[in-house]
Amino acid sequence: MYLQSYLPFQKELDNGSPFPLVLTPAKGSPKGAGALASALRIQEQRSQLDEWLIRSGAILLRGFDVWTGQEFDSIIDALGWEEYNYLELGGLANRKRVHGKVLTANDLPLDWYVGYHNEAAYLTKFPSKLAFFAAKPPEPGTGGATPIVPGHVVYKRVLERKHLAEQLLDKGPVVTRSYLSDKALRTQDRQTVETRAMKQNMTLTWLPEGGAILESKPLQPLFKEDSAGRMAIFTSIGSYVEFRKMQEDFPKSTIRFEDGTVLRDETADELVEIMLEEEVAFPWEKGDILLVDNSAVLHSRQKCTSKEREILVSLAQ
Repeated sequence: MYLQSYLPFQKELDNGSPFPLVLTPAKGSPKGAGALASALRIQEQRSQLDEWLIRSGAILLRGFDVWTGQEFDSIIDALGWEEYNYLELGGLANRKRVHGKVLTANDLPLDWYVGYHNEAAYLTKFPSKLAFFAAKPPEPGTGGATPIVPGHVVYKRVLERKHLAEQLLDKGPVVTRSYLSDKALRTQDRQTVETRAMKQNMTLTWLPEGGAILESKPLQPLFKEDSAGRMAIFTSIGSYVEFRKMQEDFPKSTIRFEDGTVLRDETADELVEIMLEEEVAFPWEKGDILLVDNSAVLHSRQKCTSKEREILVSLAQ
């Protein structure tokens, strides 16, 4: 049904697996969403795909002639993924439902960079896997890729830098604390804000001078085992760094550890630099499906000057 292909943008992990693994249709095999879905409904095929995803962390399905959000949804059904209901669980990204288990990936303006993060790392419950789908890839040369980086590679790079290891390792669970100004809350009434905070399992404190403080309960540690048993970074630090650089109507956040240590800005910046050095970025092609192990791989979104970009996503529990 499919075979492994090798493309210039791939890297090799220390276990010998390509990152990402690229699968294309085998010569002479049928294409189309129906054919791919039929193959994935076979338990042996799904098991093999799951094994590859654990080893590589990400799999790119290219050239299978899947064209629409509805067809993409049929692939998710064939994979047997149980939906992680992002909209109900209080996810922060701007998304809307397109069809079935399929959502828009992020409705923020395309000229914004979305920093590196594991999906919903700021929540106590987060998705195990993601699937991105290129319904309308950006025009060539306009940016808009969805770069990925293996979390265990970032962890190893941290170990190589003594000053980072001393600041980040064995610090316990992470707690995020954000100040929300009145400007940031201008489109939301108090009830909406309180309901969203409750869904996120966060504490909301209204300030007498205006605005509010939003603080998470202790989350998972900054480094934890991924699904392959490797120590890996698990965080939303890249997004935090980008929001910190933005204008005043965005949350001013701090990240601290349970032992009281506050993550310094220069430390967060250095972590992001490592992620950028180790990332894999490739231009989207129409119909591409990118499967991601959320415990093992962080993703971001490049700025895009094309108006045609439409990337969809489905999340699994």
